[in-house]
Amino acid sequence: MKFAHKATSTKKSGIVTGYILEPPDIGNGVGNARNKPDVSCIKADTYQAGLYESPGFHTMVILLQNKYGREWIEIHPGNYPRNTKGCILVGELPGRNTVWKSRDKLAELIEFCGNDEIIVIVKD
Repeated sequence: MKFAHKATSTKKSGIVTGYILEPPDIGNGVGNARNKPDVSCIKADTYQAGLYESPGFHTMVILLQNKYGREWIEIHPGNYPRNTKGCILVGELPGRNTVWKSRDKLAELIEFCGNDEIIVIVKD
């Protein structure tokens, strides 16, 4: 992880922008290192998702569907790479190896999603 990436959430009634941080692709897309649980980014694809009460964070998070041998991939609060083991961190402000105001941005994103269907598109 070096820099946070800009992310956008859209639906007919509006848009939410922020930044995300996730573990790197430790295998550069080659062999079995890519998409490795607990250490690497998830595979670029489209994921169904839903709201979920995380027992680890004691708050509502967004849980991506199990896919490609990965389970329990959350979009959850956190500021630094050490705050995730393969999940996606979300924040209001970017930094080098950091996203800031994570809990505020996650709350905004969850409110924005409401009861609507959630689809997460992960790009390389």
